[in-house]
Amino acid sequence: MIADPTVGPRDQPPADNCLYVFGIVDGGRHLSAADAVALRDAEVDSAALCLAAVGSVAAVYSALDPTSLTAGEEEDLAAEQLAGLARRHDAVVRSLAAAGPVLPMRLGTLCADASRLIALLRGSTRQIVAALDSVRGRSEWSVRVSTVPAASTSSAAAVAGTGTDYLLDRRQHQRRLAEDAKAVALAAGELDAELAALAERTRERVYRADTVVARSYLVPDAARGELVRVLASISDRLRDAGCAVEVVGPLPPYSFTDVRLEVVP
Repeated sequence: MIADPTVGPRDQPPADNCLYVFGIVDGGRHLSAADAVALRDAEVDSAALCLAAVGSVAAVYSALDPTSLTAGEEEDLAAEQLAGLARRHDAVVRSLAAAGPVLPMRLGTLCADASRLIALLRGSTRQIVAALDSVRGRSEWSVRVSTVPAASTSSAAAVAGTGTDYLLDRRQHQRRLAEDAKAVALAAGELDAELAALAERTRERVYRADTVVARSYLVPDAARGELVRVLASISDRLRDAGCAVEVVGPLPPYSFTDVRLEVVP
């Protein structure tokens, strides 16, 4: 259960701590018993989560010793600390998203104390309410389609070194590659078009050299069944054409919110 939203002296973290902010939600939110179990599995103490509320909006945070974010002397230790922070951040945001709209904060968002956090919320309440409404009843789905390198094949004649047969074999191989590429492009374009038609917003993701589609879709939860149907039918065609299809969702709207809380001097 998130702590009572009233901020008083006993709610303040120790003087040497700051606040780690996970996300912004509707005012008056709380975590269910199921959320608490999920957080415990992710090694997150739900009792340590607090709520700084201003009217209809609230920020979910926990106390944090800033020295815990100090990079270790060894690079592997620093990477392990960052990975642990990212897992905890994602676990909390996912639990919040399961119960209602959430605006995920950027990883590592800190604030000096609860009174300053409340001042920041109060100054941006109208924008925050609009942002929450824009993701209410919607989830992010991330889709990446990439080509799988084809195995190198050659005919017995080519291996034997017959010049004419080698050229014919190579020409046929190139023709097959072109046909496969055309089939992939058609199926990937159809997949992207159908998902985009279901989505209210889309966001391009970082492309790699082998990537055909890399996009996030903000889709109303009411359209989830149709989304799953489209993914299942067209993904099979893409896999048959030699592609790898990665689908991650439903997710909190990581790609469709950009809430920044700056520390007040």
